[in-house]
Amino acid sequence: MPEMRKLSETEFREYSLSGNYYRIILKVGTPLAIFAFFNCVFSILDTIMASHIGTIAVSTVSYMAQLRMILNSIGSGLITGSMILINRAYGAGDKEKAGELMNTMVRLLLVMSALFLLMIPFVPIILKAISTPVEFIDEGIAYFRILIAATVVNFINLVYVNNLQASLKAWT
Repeated sequence: MPEMRKLSETEFREYSLSGNYYRIILKVGTPLAIFAFFNCVFSILDTIMASHIGTIAVSTVSYMAQLRMILNSIGSGLITGSMILINRAYGAGDKEKAGELMNTMVRLLLVMSALFLLMIPFVPIILKAISTPVEFIDEGIAYFRILIAATVVNFINLVYVNNLQASLKAWT
């Protein structure tokens, strides 16, 4: 069995340009697939727990899960787009630009996280504004507040992980 070691930035760049594409996709995509898998498992567990409460609770959890996906998509899209630009700058050898882009992404997501947290007191108004059924509003206010807070924690986690990866690239 070959020795497992971390590739340098140059080695990884060469590997990603000339290596086996299936292996590259698996290596890069597996962590994302695992993350998506756990998100699905948590949604299923939420639905199972709600099913023990009643049908309105199940419908509320399903409805709120869709809203959570919208919130997560906003942050995940910004992070993914930012990381493409950051990695492009690293690949071009422009570590200064990569650092600027990373700082911009961190600030943007922190501002967005603050805006999401500021939404928490206004959840009933927001749910009414998007024509949420009254039964779901009554059942889902607390749950949606928790989902907003969890989304912010997820953003901070994604920013931390991506910032750590970018910092490691800067030092290699």
